Amino acid sequence: MCPMASPAAALSFCFLHLLSAADAAININVDINKILSAYQGFSAFNKLLTETGVANGINQQPSMTVLAVDNARMSQLARLSPDAVKNTLSLHVVLGYYDEAKLKAMHSKQPLLLTTLYQQSVKPQNPQGFLKMKHEGNDQVAFGSAVPGSKLDATFVKQITTLPERLSVLQVSNLIHSVDSSKSNSASPASSPSPSPRKVLAPAAGPSLVESPAPSPTRLPGAPAPAPSDASVVASTILTVSLGFGFLLL
Repeated sequence: MCPMASPAAALSFCFLHLLSAADAAININVDINKILSAYQGFSAFNKLLTETGVANGINQQPSMTVLAVDNARMSQLARLSPDAVKNTLSLHVVLGYYDEAKLKAMHSKQPLLLTTLYQQSVKPQNPQGFLKMKHEGNDQVAFGSAVPGSKLDATFVKQITTLPERLSVLQVSNLIHSVDSSKSNSASPASSPSPSPRKVLAPAAGPSLVESPAPSPTRLPGAPAPAPSDASVVASTILTVSLGFGFLLL
């Protein structure tokens, strides 16, 4: 409470008091891992903040809002590479303080554009490093990537904890992906060398289609001689007639 004095002195004192309070709030040491360790439902989120180094980025910010996701939703990150996981988690750190009261006080029909740690650390081309936040009525606040065509597919669930004007940790319903981190970005397994073409062997020569001449039938002993053919009979008849005609001329 400001002391009673001249208006100018009182105003000056109050202003300095507010600056001092704000400076004290900014200089509060924040350890996001220690804060989240009290909430076992966010242990997977907390663990990945440490492994990716995003926790250090959070602790160094003067004012931020962490959009935490519970353990049940974290399996979605299993298919991503370490860099993509870091990018996704960085997108969940808003550079600015938003607690539940501020969210419920929003009534703009147009989504707000929020800067995230992703843009600060990765420095992507706009708008990959931004989030959209929109109040959709009935105290429903939705978040999503600011990349055109992206959906607001994460909604505010509840406030987890706050350090006024320094840190706000809010639970959201789902992970928020940027364009590049929504892809697996994981090194694809080395493609196995293509098998060398198999040598095509010529098919083994099959039996010849040219028929060999049939052997002449062998006459068995005592078997009757085969009957003469019609051609043989005709030839024999002509020869006999010719010889008889020759004798007549003589």
